[in-house]
Amino acid sequence: MNQRMFSSRPRKARFIPLALKSLALALLFCFNAVAPVPAQEAPKQLTSKERSEVFQQVWESVRDYHVDPKLGGVDWKAIREKYRPQVEKVQQDRELWALLEDMVSELNDPHTWVLSPRIVTRREARQSYIYDVELTLVEGRIVIKSVLPDSEAARGGVTPGMAVRFVNNRPIGELWKELKEEASLLPPVRAPLSRLVRLLHRRGPDGKLKLTIRHSETANVVVPVNLRVVSSEPEVKGRWLPSGIAYVRLSGFGSRNSKTQISEVFEKALEPYRKAPGLILDLRDNYGGLLSETLTIAGFFLGGDVLVGFSERRYAKTQLLETPKWGKIFKGRVTVLTNEETASAAEILASALQEKGKAPVIGTQTCGCLFGISTYRNLKGGGKLAISESAFFNTQQKLLEGIGVVPDKVVLLTIADLKSGRDAAMEEAERILLAPPAK
Repeated sequence: MNQRMFSSRPRKARFIPLALKSLALALLFCFNAVAPVPAQEAPKQLTSKERSEVFQQVWESVRDYHVDPKLGGVDWKAIREKYRPQVEKVQQDRELWALLEDMVSELNDPHTWVLSPRIVTRREARQSYIYDVELTLVEGRIVIKSVLPDSEAARGGVTPGMAVRFVNNRPIGELWKELKEEASLLPPVRAPLSRLVRLLHRRGPDGKLKLTIRHSETANVVVPVNLRVVSSEPEVKGRWLPSGIAYVRLSGFGSRNSKTQISEVFEKALEPYRKAPGLILDLRDNYGGLLSETLTIAGFFLGGDVLVGFSERRYAKTQLLETPKWGKIFKGRVTVLTNEETASAAEILASALQEKGKAPVIGTQTCGCLFGISTYRNLKGGGKLAISESAFFNTQQKLLEGIGVVPDKVVLLTIADLKSGRDAAMEEAERILLAPPAK
């Protein structure tokens, strides 16, 4: 969740320790500052002294500015002693950035991360990298969640619901156990999916992945998993369902590098459905974004001057989070779809609509990744550092970090649904909207 810096007098923040959450049991093959990127022209290399200075800057900034002064129980001094000797030995800047990423990942905080110069360039170009095959854990098995139509996997007959047997010739069960054990060493026990992705693709040479997939009861198919360059701009897609219910999907809330304000795009997309009897707002796989845009969109459903929660920083007074003053756009009934990948600002929106009684939440519990980034700190050599500097509390003053939004109706993904293309969560959301309102 990105947000503008708050200007206010210093105070000792009332902070609740990080809540624990069960280990995330899904594996998303999408790039978010952890996957390998295409080669670019290398910038001038830092000296050994400069690398040590960058390392110290990152370590001190996290110590001094993270919203949780206890850092979730992580012994940050021990972390410095663990990584400093490794930094002193590096010969290339790419090794430094990888070590810094590893160091801050020990916090197990998705909003505290190091951006290498290549990733900074990618973000400024509004580009992202995704794998052409997406995996998830369903019913205790790692299976295909989706496949891009023009990929080698699709041409090889790979379809959603098929089980993965090997990754780079290693049995998936053995590898998954190893990943969970490695991730569980980090406090708190909640392991962001990005951490598991990092652990997985490092098992392959140069980060490359090759999957062996059960194609049928008697045959397997071996396919490479490739990276693709895509736009990082969020999307809004809407359509009418045959029942007369409207459906709108929002993939993100934008960033300071976005070409357009996502609230304006969302408002235009919402316009055709103003008078719909009900609307399904799909926030599944929504990675979050700008807090200001989130509050604006919340106002489209709740109206103006509505309190949706509080933001607290380590050295600042509590900030009230309210919707802008203009009135609501959609006055009909709403349901919200969420999953484990609903994160950050998307969780704030889902929480607000749920708390205000505007919309029941359908699907699975969200990420619990609600710490906020106020600014990106420049690092020598062209990199940047993001730190969780704010924490979100709902209107009941409950900290949702590490917990997330609990659905009103849990609808789990099944292998049978993946194979048939059925969206059970959306069916339930539509059923609720079509039923007479509860008295």
